[in-house]
Amino acid sequence: MVKHIIQQGDTVDSIANQYGITPERLILENEITDPNRMAIGEMILVVYPKQTYIVQEGDTLSSIADAFNVSWIDILKNNPYITDRDELIVGEEIVIEFEDENKLPLTINGYAFPYISMDVLKKTLPFLTYITIIGHYIFSDGSINNIDDIEIIQLALDYGVGALMHIFTYSNETTDNNIFHTIIHDNAMQDILLDNILTMLRLKGYYGVNIDTPYIYPQDKEIYVEFINKLSQQLNEAGFVLITTISPSDIEITTGITYFGIDYVGISQASNNVIYNLSYDWANPYGIPKSAFSFKKITMAVSSACSQLEPNKMLLGITSIGYYWILPYVSGTTVTTFINHTNAVNIARDHGIPIQFNEINQSSYIHYIEGGFENMVLFKDVRSMASYADLIKEYNLSGVSFFNIMYYFPRTWLLFHSQFEINKVLSPLQ
Repeated sequence: MVKHIIQQGDTVDSIANQYGITPERLILENEITDPNRMAIGEMILVVYPKQTYIVQEGDTLSSIADAFNVSWIDILKNNPYITDRDELIVGEEIVIEFEDENKLPLTINGYAFPYISMDVLKKTLPFLTYITIIGHYIFSDGSINNIDDIEIIQLALDYGVGALMHIFTYSNETTDNNIFHTIIHDNAMQDILLDNILTMLRLKGYYGVNIDTPYIYPQDKEIYVEFINKLSQQLNEAGFVLITTISPSDIEITTGITYFGIDYVGISQASNNVIYNLSYDWANPYGIPKSAFSFKKITMAVSSACSQLEPNKMLLGITSIGYYWILPYVSGTTVTTFINHTNAVNIARDHGIPIQFNEINQSSYIHYIEGGFENMVLFKDVRSMASYADLIKEYNLSGVSFFNIMYYFPRTWLLFHSQFEINKVLSPLQ
């Protein structure tokens, strides 16, 4: 695999010729929507097929997969554009296998809201181990809200992906730390909550639970771990998994000082997996996103977490969201607007502005003036994701968790697919 940064004068034909591949494959694998308007500074990936096949009359995904002794999911991972249509095209070339390095196993979780596009979901599911559906919130009486998630759960099952029920405390449109404080001190309330969780899991066909850890009062540190242990035991005995999410604060990341209430070791031991989540920027539009932190600080935070969490259980939570500000930035006052990768690149194309890359925070950015205002767009591209992939390898982490997968990002999936063997917890539908 080769990472290529678009330079002035580059065309799809010139890049393809430079690396000895066809322009068609370069366009397909990078999902280049307009080959005539690539943004300067944009990064694309060049991958080399090891084995290809020309579709014949009567072929199906399953028949081709059987002929080459691979899964139809593998065919989709190598040719995700196929999901954009209902059938194969006779005469088209599809990739059976890419040339790659020795692949390490990797667990991938992706967060999605119930209103995710089914087209986006179908293209993304081949690259996932779990999908966490946002979100079921817990009330102080142990009850849980309901969401429209049946179609997502069923589609996930078809693709061999375990759907996780996302639960967190909720009050007046914000998380409420007091709800957990009340529940974990009341055994009867815990039993009500656990019964409600198990009922929901069985009713809807979930694979397990992804529970968000709120701020835990210092005096609740041990009893919260006891609660997680109790939840984990009951879920596991019933055939479900428990993933616990820990979201370090900005202070923790920048200083290395962790809150007294979070027992990393105890939570890790009690859970099947732990998401060390560096990506919940959506909850605070007035703060500086974690994407703006120096990558050195991110690395130090991961290193510290690995000394307490078990790396073979730890999923690194990262964001796929971009951010837009009108400068000057004033903390607590300036509102952050969220933007996806495609729209960020379109801004660069439309304004004729080169995309630049900040080595300090391993993020791409666009800095320009429009309407008399100074504008800044900060986003993660494939080179940013490559840094996180290297971090996962360096610390031998179990996996990665993306917030969120509401938009399809082909180059990120191509990057991770080329370097890792993505775990599946279920057998895909035949």
